Amino acid sequence: MSAPSTAQVLQLYRHLLRYGQTLQLTDRLYFYRRVRGEFERSRLVEEEQRRRFLFEGIDWSRFPQLDERELEERFVRGGGPGGQSVNKTANCVSLKHVPTGLVVKCHESRSLEVNRRQARHLLAERLDRALNGDASVAAQREREEQQRRQRGDLQRRRRRDRKDQWRRQRSAEASPEGAHSDRTGVDNT
Repeated sequence: MSAPSTAQVLQLYRHLLRYGQTLQLTDRLYFYRRVRGEFERSRLVEEEQRRRFLFEGIDWSRFPQLDERELEERFVRGGGPGGQSVNKTANCVSLKHVPTGLVVKCHESRSLEVNRRQARHLLAERLDRALNGDASVAAQREREEQQRRQRGDLQRRRRRDRKDQWRRQRSAEASPEGAHSDRTGVDNT
């Protein structure tokens, strides 16, 4: 089966949005899995947009939107490994959210535009954590990850118990209790 085209994936997404409320639960889950799989297979959407689209159990309704008028942006010289090419350029972004006083510094790339985008993303996440606390997107993701780990641990524990039970059963069948015999087949009890 060949990979679907961009138009096919977008049409599938449109159908999901248009008919999503009237679909039965099984059909809705099928569509969610299908669209999620198509988006993950083909890199159609940027990382942040794809993360928001994954139909996780995460509530994005309270995630803060940054207003550019509330931000103070400065470009400072970077530091760290890289020598002269890093230290002489002013591509480190210092972003301050004036109403809350939160400050974020980002120097993950040599590109100023990438650092600006990343700084805004980091500031939005920190602002979300500060304003929403346990209802923040990061906290919801952590809870979801913890639940996933717990389910995995439970499955591993059950699998281990089944293996142990199978081994005990197999060893009990191989050597029945009370019957001690040598190679001649004569019972020595």
